[in-house]
Amino acid sequence: MARLLNDDDIRDALTPQLAMDAVRGVIAGFAKGEVAAPARVTADLADGVMTYTTGATPEVYGYRSYDSLAPGKVDQIVTCLDRATRRLKYVHAGSLVGIARTGAIGGVAVDALAAPQASTLTLIGSGIQAYWQAWAIQAIRPLRKVRVYSPTPDHRVAFARRLADRLDLPAKAMADPHEAVDGADIVVLATTAREPVIDTGWLADGAHVSSLGSKVPGSSEYDDRLLAESFITTDSLAQLEALAGSTQGAEHLGHHLRQGADRLHGKRFTFFQSCGLAGTEVALLDALGRALA
Repeated sequence: MARLLNDDDIRDALTPQLAMDAVRGVIAGFAKGEVAAPARVTADLADGVMTYTTGATPEVYGYRSYDSLAPGKVDQIVTCLDRATRRLKYVHAGSLVGIARTGAIGGVAVDALAAPQASTLTLIGSGIQAYWQAWAIQAIRPLRKVRVYSPTPDHRVAFARRLADRLDLPAKAMADPHEAVDGADIVVLATTAREPVIDTGWLADGAHVSSLGSKVPGSSEYDDRLLAESFITTDSLAQLEALAGSTQGAEHLGHHLRQGADRLHGKRFTFFQSCGLAGTEVALLDALGRALA
């Protein structure tokens, strides 16, 4: 019989390393043609939509569903079925699996693309997505400085305190986005902005940038110059094309999980466009279920 799990059930088992190992396997498997991960689909609910992602690895398959009827965090359903028996293994109801797998994907991208010695992280945005990016990144880079900027002073101060209290990070709220980005090795853009929140000219040579927001050029949290001067990767080319109308010249992250001699590939920066590869949430649920067995 399938095991039903909620956020409280999985909280203690959910570690950055477990999550990144699970999603890294799916990203690598997709690059090898071993994983099915189509772009997400939606169903119109008149005043919102239901969104579905579905994916299959050689071991498991399943789907995730969630609605957008109102802003803020929403419960999601993730299912995991055994590929060999076609029987349901786990069902998760809550938000942690979906949120943590996005953070873990970002952590895998930073591990693959940021300089090995990177130690300064800037977070532009102070919401839940920014938190889970930091949760993953701090597990794979020796962060000595963490800078936080968002337009609302109270939000950035509270968020920096949260990072310090929960993740033991040396987080500092910054009043100016330029100062926040200046000299940073890793910059995470986690906003809902439809215009650039940083100027590419502020970035240090060799910096890595991850973006979680809008993917539409000319209506996103980064400027066109960043795309032009970056080696671009994504976790889902199909999803990026569906959202942006093109793949923006990106390559799939799964082909670049091991850093070569030239991680920049002749560019000034590395840039990761996070889209959410389908199947990563299913694999993460499977890993959590096995850890709890």
